[in-house]
Amino acid sequence: MNGLDDGMITALTHEMLTVIDIAGLLVDPVFYGIGRARGDGKPVVVIPGFLGNDFYLQVLHKWLRCAGYMPIESSLNINAGCPERVTRQVLDHITSQLDGNSSSIALIGHSRGGGLAWALASHFQERVSHLVMLGAPVTSMMASVEAGKPVTTPVGPPARTLMRLSTTIRHAMDPDCDFPKCGCPFAANLIRPLSPSTQILSIYGRDDSFVSKESQITEGEILEVNTGHLGLVFHPAVYHALGRFLARDSRAHA
Repeated sequence: MNGLDDGMITALTHEMLTVIDIAGLLVDPVFYGIGRARGDGKPVVVIPGFLGNDFYLQVLHKWLRCAGYMPIESSLNINAGCPERVTRQVLDHITSQLDGNSSSIALIGHSRGGGLAWALASHFQERVSHLVMLGAPVTSMMASVEAGKPVTTPVGPPARTLMRLSTTIRHAMDPDCDFPKCGCPFAANLIRPLSPSTQILSIYGRDDSFVSKESQITEGEILEVNTGHLGLVFHPAVYHALGRFLARDSRAHA
């Protein structure tokens, strides 16, 4: 068995342990609102990862709603293809859902969705009070834009496999997309500084085989959790951290 097979088997084994994270969340008091600060009704946009959609994020949506926030879905059927097209779809959906409401919003992005969330936070600037990225390879995405070509940080076989798959699907879905050297609004927003008033939380999985440490953003607060890549959506420690983080007053932070 070659190294690629070994790496993928190990990665998939870690991801199968997500069922333990789900079970742990369902018996944790934080999931039922015990011992957490009540939300202020803030809109919270949740963006899925590569090849994902809003379905697997429903547990997080339910928790946000019960916690006193207004979760907003991404509207994506699949997060794949041209990042500018995908981000524009999410942006248009946010605008329609808010219907003229100019209050502050929070953004949560898992995996590739974290990169989209960063670009949206750059677009909205001070309107985004809180930005959360779960296992997001934002640094690698930024480096690719700045270099004008894909930058492969030291990653294992599983991550390289996903990168090749992402490129193949993008060429098939959006043959005219020339990211990262296109200079599109997504690329520009990805490397533009965020508002100083935007609070940032990055959460990574200790057993994540798809996002290397070199790909992880180093700005803001960083938390490492004992889980894999998908487990970041369901691990109890993530929900404890989200409860504390989203309850922070962005004005005090600024």
